[in-house]
Amino acid sequence: MATFVPYDFRGLEDICALEPRLSKPKREEAFMSRTLKPLSAGILGLALSVGIALAAGMVTAKNGMTLYTYDKDTGKDSTCYDQCAANWPPYLGEASDALTEGWTLVARKDGKMQWAYDGHPTYFFKQDAAKGDAKGEGMGGIWHAIKE
Repeated sequence: MATFVPYDFRGLEDICALEPRLSKPKREEAFMSRTLKPLSAGILGLALSVGIALAAGMVTAKNGMTLYTYDKDTGKDSTCYDQCAANWPPYLGEASDALTEGWTLVARKDGKMQWAYDGHPTYFFKQDAAKGDAKGEGMGGIWHAIKE
């Protein structure tokens, strides 16, 4: 059985050759832990500094909660107010917030600024109770967790 060195950047094919007895999911897990996790840790640290993170392939806010888009929004304009916003709170920001590629702030009709990803306003889901929850994914066919 081979010993794996952390931060060793051999590819998945190398892992398959060294560990032929491992199941495919175990080989992929070994590849991820040795190659992508160290790299993603640095990227995640940078992303957190501007309020954006990734959790299980989903885009999350600085608080770790999943972010969603709404199909009924028109361009960069939010259409989610009142009861909709009570269930799907907008991800609010301020003009002084640092922006990264793909992220903008858009004005809401109530005067607040809302984060938008690739031009789409972003929201939380009221029923997501813990970091990484995505209970709103696909809700009504019009709410979508943002995925990288």
